[in-house]
Amino acid sequence: ILIQSGVLKKGDNFVCGVSHGRVREMLDEDGNRIPQAEPSMPVLVLGFNTLPEAGEIFQVVPTEIKARDIAQRRLLMRRAAATKVKRVTLYDLQEKIQRGELKELKVILKGDVAGSVEALSEKIEGMAVEEASIRVIHRGVGPINTSDIRLAQVTSAICVGFHVGVDPRAKELAEAEGVEIRTYRLIYEAIDDLRSALLGMLEPEITEVEIGRLDVRQVFTISKIGLIAGCYVKEGKVVRGAEAKVVRDGEEIFRSVVSSLKRFKEDVKEVEQGFECGVGIEGIKDLKVGDEIVIIAKEEKPREA
Repeated sequence: ILIQSGVLKKGDNFVCGVSHGRVREMLDEDGNRIPQAEPSMPVLVLGFNTLPEAGEIFQVVPTEIKARDIAQRRLLMRRAAATKVKRVTLYDLQEKIQRGELKELKVILKGDVAGSVEALSEKIEGMAVEEASIRVIHRGVGPINTSDIRLAQVTSAICVGFHVGVDPRAKELAEAEGVEIRTYRLIYEAIDDLRSALLGMLEPEITEVEIGRLDVRQVFTISKIGLIAGCYVKEGKVVRGAEAKVVRDGEEIFRSVVSSLKRFKEDVKEVEQGFECGVGIEGIKDLKVGDEIVIIAKEEKPREA
């Protein structure tokens, strides 16, 4: 460990992540036993009950009981969080948005130097749009480590590394916990990837496109089925299952779906322009000769930032 503040002495009780213990021995960088360690000194500490994760904070506490209690609470909290957390990857964002589960992409950003991290962080957060946002919840210098993975796990974030690697233990943990890790060598590659993910979070624009128009020339009432329109397809085509609106004197009076479609006595999937057919529209109660049936298709257009 590297002492950041205070003095660490032999016999001190400590907690480090979910590990705890008592300092039994300390060795300096040359392997010599030392009785205490002061700020900026790297030391090897013996006395952990379990090996801590790289990057965990080492803290001295008054008693062994307190150290054990803190470590146990942290362990229980991590286990509880692991059972509740919703994992997120760039590829499943669209599905989560459609289910209404996600409107913000959270990023843990690591880089080789502070300047690069700061610059990339500003570019990432500058990509936010009205309906979806992207937020860097943690940034730092150095490789992606297990602490980053733990944070991503409990916050439903993804880990992004720029010009840095991934600690082997962190990689194993990420695979086990379903945390997404992305590493990049070029800033524009990172920006393009995250922009694509952000745009995927926007609900697509839905537009209606007319694919057919039919004239109602006869109306039949069939028991247990209801009204059937004898139609002539004057434009485009009619497709079974498509959305349809009934227009009378230029105004829409009913909208539903094409529930049945027949050509002579045979059920068909679609009928093209220039042919006659029998059309059933789900739920319709009012239909007259001279009405027009407009067949509608809905198209999704990806949103642009």
